[in-house]
Amino acid sequence: IISLLSELSNFMKNLAGDLFIGILSEFIRISSTSTSTSSRHWIQLEILAVMSQSISTNPNFFKSIEQLLTLISTLLNSTDESTLQLALGILGTLLESGTFKLNQAEEILILDLLPRLEEIQVEENFQVEIRQAASTLYLKINSRDPSWSDATSHADAPRNFDIKEILRDLNDPLIPVRAMGVVNLRKLVLSKDERARKNFEKILGIFLNQVRDEDSYIYLNAIRGISALGDIYPKETIPKIVEIFQDEKLGVETRLKLGESLVQIALRCGPTVVSFSDVMMHGFLSMATHDADDLIRASSLGNIAEISRKLKFAVHPFVTEILECSINILRRNGEDSSVRSGAMWVITCLFRGLDTDLDSAKKFSRT
Repeated sequence: IISLLSELSNFMKNLAGDLFIGILSEFIRISSTSTSTSSRHWIQLEILAVMSQSISTNPNFFKSIEQLLTLISTLLNSTDESTLQLALGILGTLLESGTFKLNQAEEILILDLLPRLEEIQVEENFQVEIRQAASTLYLKINSRDPSWSDATSHADAPRNFDIKEILRDLNDPLIPVRAMGVVNLRKLVLSKDERARKNFEKILGIFLNQVRDEDSYIYLNAIRGISALGDIYPKETIPKIVEIFQDEKLGVETRLKLGESLVQIALRCGPTVVSFSDVMMHGFLSMATHDADDLIRASSLGNIAEISRKLKFAVHPFVTEILECSINILRRNGEDSSVRSGAMWVITCLFRGLDTDLDSAKKFSRT
């Protein structure tokens, strides 16, 4: 396999790194959801071991910061503490390097790490050192150091994407080739290519179709593709995704992934998230109250909590509706435990956010 990859890498320079990340992502997913040791699981482990040896002897195995950040994101999704320490160590080294520069695609990838880093720093089951490291890195990324910005990267972003080649890759039976098609389509969006704007509906449809893929590397990149559309074309993307998210004809897993992409967009919008808060908040409130599936209701409540924390004081137009929704769930007998937990988390996040803002306001008034 390694010999074949070496040959193919002459034509597809990112193939080896992408394949390693894809296999690792699937290995972590299976390990975290199953105690069985299937033959597929052991084959993945053997391939990862062989490829790891190649990484140790070839410093250029990963061809770009984008690949490295995708690897870090994959490792951070593990619950194994040694894996988390490895991911946090790589990320820390990357951020502290004096030559660290980010283009637009890489900046979005690194901001994608914030929600997981925030989860790690408050997870009481993890070692104190891991939580502290996650907290430090969260603050460092959230500060958006101006020195990271690569002034030439936006101008030099590749605009010679071959649409026919991307579409051909998306229909390829080989998972790594299909994944490369999803990644390149996302890059086309981030490059602000005029063809992406003109074919917005078609590209959104492609990403929505790939979100349904069973392979985690493909659907995770499809979610990032939807998030990229939201970053570049928020006015068109956010209402559309909210509308699709509420369609009960779609599978539950697909809807959960769409909700995840909406939260990613909201977390990266910064102050402009207020402009889209109405459509997102009412969409999630509707699902939390009326949807037939408990997983969707619990997920919607979690999404409300995340957006409320982002909005801070700007959440005040929705406070009454949020509290009514959450309290009614807690009062209702026979409610699913995950939905009740979601309602409690919403109330906790709501008051934590408001309390933080009140403290900040008090300190400012004293000065």
